[in-house]
Amino acid sequence: MTWSEAFGIYIRERFGEEAQEKAARWLGVSASSVSYWCRGTIPREKMRKRIERKSAGRVPATLHVATLPAG
Repeated sequence: MTWSEAFGIYIRERFGEEAQEKAARWLGVSASSVSYWCRGTIPREKMRKRIERKSAGRVPATLHVATLPAG
């Protein structure tokens, strides 16, 4: 499971209807940011750690975060 998938599942379970808009208010970010995160864009580490803390670990900050190969 990717970070975006885990995040999307979590906010739908927590917020139900209008999950992205409610999650945006909960995190203090724009709804478009939440939309991008649900579609595969990964937020910066600081925000991922904040989401991990606020979700009580249900969305781990390091979950399947893509890294570029060395070289």
